[in-house]
Amino acid sequence: MPLNNEPNGEPVVSLIVPVYNVSDYLNPCVGSIVAQTYDALQIILVDDGATDGSAAICDEWAVKDSRVDVIHQDNAGVSAARNAGLRKATGEYVLFVDGDDTLDANTVSTVVSCARTGDYQIVFFSNTVDQPEHGELRTERRNRMAPFGVTSNEEFRKKYAELSRNEYVCPPWNKLFSSELIRKVGAVFPEDVRYGEDLVFNMPLYAAAERVALVDVPLYHYIVRDGSAQSTFNPKWFASRRRAYELLRPVAQQWDESVRNECDNQTVLEVDRVINALYGPQQVIRGGQRSAYVRMIANDPVMRECVSDIVPVDKRRAIVSRLIRWRSAWLLRLYGWAVATVKSIRPAKG
Repeated sequence: MPLNNEPNGEPVVSLIVPVYNVSDYLNPCVGSIVAQTYDALQIILVDDGATDGSAAICDEWAVKDSRVDVIHQDNAGVSAARNAGLRKATGEYVLFVDGDDTLDANTVSTVVSCARTGDYQIVFFSNTVDQPEHGELRTERRNRMAPFGVTSNEEFRKKYAELSRNEYVCPPWNKLFSSELIRKVGAVFPEDVRYGEDLVFNMPLYAAAERVALVDVPLYHYIVRDGSAQSTFNPKWFASRRRAYELLRPVAQQWDESVRNECDNQTVLEVDRVINALYGPQQVIRGGQRSAYVRMIANDPVMRECVSDIVPVDKRRAIVSRLIRWRSAWLLRLYGWAVATVKSIRPAKG
């Protein structure tokens, strides 16, 4: 990943876009990238074996704009696609964009300007969550935090809990990374982890970064779509989250105990979501299979290690942690059913 600058001195930013069956969203996504007010871009579209016409759209963009590079590969998952993009990247900075999301026009100029003011290795920024609702797009801002710029890892570590609880730390797409930092750490996305892979990539970078900043501006638009990884329950969720935790915990614990606790809390939150999804409207397993799934979670040794010395940050995580500690599968089932029932009633009250 050699460093690259434009003749005018602007550092090149490599934008890596994994693409898989997002043909309805890809043109707005890439359109928002090529329309950036910042010109020094390397736009890497990684076609991960798409079967819906997305690959052809990628090639069309490469013809339209010389800054667009296209990689075609057999389907291997989002982590493999991002890793392929990293190998291709030549910019001084890296930004990740999912193929169904969009950027504000000033995203790159805003974060690069911030990065250059303090030679920051990571620059966090905020995002919105955009969801179709009754024929209109409902936009909600999920994270908000006072801007900062720190010049030591110790200072950054003190910000970590607040960043985590404001939903900044997990995604790869709401931050600008220094390519030099990525190369120094040797950070890659784990290709054997399909859910929770983002933080496995991010955490070693956090542990190594000395200069980190945050701009409190919602620059990234996360689009919620039917059938997305976050909207449909998948029975493989838990095993993947468990594997991600096994990779994360040693790094977090070595960095700082408070970070390890945040990592534990994040994992319990993900398990909470898995249990609730089991009883939600898009459940795909029922009856005895569902009971067995919850029993597997309650008796899992890795999860029991996770909750053994956790300090829960809210009531829901306190409940789930305690029930796993007790190995109480039937109470976990009751909890999942109760939360799903409350969620189904709430819209009717509105």
